[in-house]
Amino acid sequence: MGKISLIIPAKKEPNALPIVLEEIKKNNYDFNIIVVLDKNDIETFNSIKNLNCKKKKVIKMMTF
Repeated sequence: MGKISLIIPAKKEPNALPIVLEEIKKNNYDFNIIVVLDKNDIETFNSIKNLNCKKKKVIKMMTF
């Protein structure tokens, strides 16, 4: 099976998002996870920034 990419949009989810990401990590698949946050959602960003990830890349999100 090829690599699976998951795009997870989140808004004001500082409690739920870390739980979701930890559950996804329990699978044996090689996931590429992209979390999309509003640039002003600092609380949600801070809730996941310390998770053990192989690669992290922060992209400034634009608000439309």
